[in-house]
Amino acid sequence: MATYFNTAEINSALTNISTKLTDRANVANLYPILKKATSSSEHPTPGYAYQVLIQFSYESKDNCKHLVQYLNKRLQRPSAHGVLKTLKTIKHLTERGSREFRKGLRENDEHIKSAPDYGSQHNSFTGTDVLEQIRQLSKELLIELFSEDSLSRDSSIEPEAVPTFSQNLAGMGNSTVKSGKYEGFGNSPINKNSVTDKVRDVLESVINLPDPKQQILDLCLEDSTGDYEAIQLPEVGLAQKMSRQTLIDKPKAHVPGRAGGGWEDSSDEEDLTLGEYESMQLSEETLEECENSLTKSAEYAIVQEFCANNDKSNIWSTIEEALTKLTECETLNGVFCIINVLESDNENKQFRALLLLEHLIHKGVVSPSKVHTVYSKVYEKLETSANDEVAIKAKKINLILIALKAIKNT
Repeated sequence: MATYFNTAEINSALTNISTKLTDRANVANLYPILKKATSSSEHPTPGYAYQVLIQFSYESKDNCKHLVQYLNKRLQRPSAHGVLKTLKTIKHLTERGSREFRKGLRENDEHIKSAPDYGSQHNSFTGTDVLEQIRQLSKELLIELFSEDSLSRDSSIEPEAVPTFSQNLAGMGNSTVKSGKYEGFGNSPINKNSVTDKVRDVLESVINLPDPKQQILDLCLEDSTGDYEAIQLPEVGLAQKMSRQTLIDKPKAHVPGRAGGGWEDSSDEEDLTLGEYESMQLSEETLEECENSLTKSAEYAIVQEFCANNDKSNIWSTIEEALTKLTECETLNGVFCIINVLESDNENKQFRALLLLEHLIHKGVVSPSKVHTVYSKVYEKLETSANDEVAIKAKKINLILIALKAIKNT
C-alpha cells in the first residue's frame, strides 16, 4: 500500500482542508460577537467580546483582513452610537491585536478619517458628547497607527506574542488548577492531536454551524424598545354613547310570514318601511301626549336646525356638518324627519330639506329602496310645486332613487 499512497502528502492535504474549514467556521461563529461589539445601542460592549476579537486577530492573516473589512463597513453607518462602539473596538484591536490588523487599517485609513461625518447623522448630533468622543477616538487612532513607534514595531519579523487574559471569574473556583484532570479521579485526558481527529472535529463544527439569518433575527428581537410608551386613548363618555340611542322605543308590529314559506321580497320591505314611518307620523294632537315621539330625537333637532337656517353664504359647510351629525345617529329616523319637513308648506324649508336628502342619498348610508318608499308619499306634491327650484330638485331626487333601485335589483 505504501507504493500507491504517500502518507505525508495525505496528511498535508488533510491539514490544509482542516485549516480552511476551521477559518470558515471561526468567521461564522464570530459574527454574533462582531454584531454585539458594533451595535447601534447605547449599552456598552462587554469586555469578553474585545478579548475574543483580539485573540482571533492573531490566528491568521486572513482573520485580520476579515476584521478590517467588516469594521470599516460598520464605520460607514449613519449611526452615532454604532460608529462610537466600532471605533472603541478598533482601538482595542489596535492597541493589543495583531500587527497584520494595524497594517490593514493603514491601507484603508480613510474610513477612520470620515467617521465623524457618519457619526454626526446629518448634523443631528452636533455639539453632543457622543460626537465629541467619535472625533477624539478617530484622532487618537490615526496618531497611534502612524506613529514612529507603531510603524517600527509592526515592521519587525519576530513572531508575535499573543496577550494572555485572565479566564477565571469571581466565585468560579480556584484558578491555580492548570492540570487537565484532578489527581486521583480517573485516567489522563485522551490526546486528540492526530490529523484524523482534527478533521472530524472541524467537520462536526461546520455541520452544526448556527444559521446566520436566525442569529440576526434573534439579535434584532433582543433590542429594547427604548423610551417608547404606548399612547393612551381618551375614554369615550357615556353621554356620547347615549346620544346615538335616542331612538323611539316602540315595539314593531308583528309581520306574518308568507304562506308556504319563502323569502321576503322588495314589496315586504317597502310595507315595513311605510308602517314604521306612519307609526312615527307627527301630528299636533299627539305631540304633547307622546313623551318619546320623534320630536324628542336628536335627528329631529338636526334637521329642523338646518332647514330653519336661511343663510346661503356657507350652505355647503352647513350641509356637511348636518350630514356628519345625522350619520352619527339613526339615519333612517333622519330621513323620516326630512320627509316630515317636505310635507309642510314652507317652500324655503322644503328646498333645504331636499338638498339635505340628496346629499344623504349620495353618502349611501340608507337603503335607496327605503328612502324611495317614504319619498313617494310627498313626491306628487313636490313635483307640482309653484316653486321651480323645489319642483326641479324633487324630480332629480326621484330619478336618482329609481336608478339606484334598478342597480340594486340587477
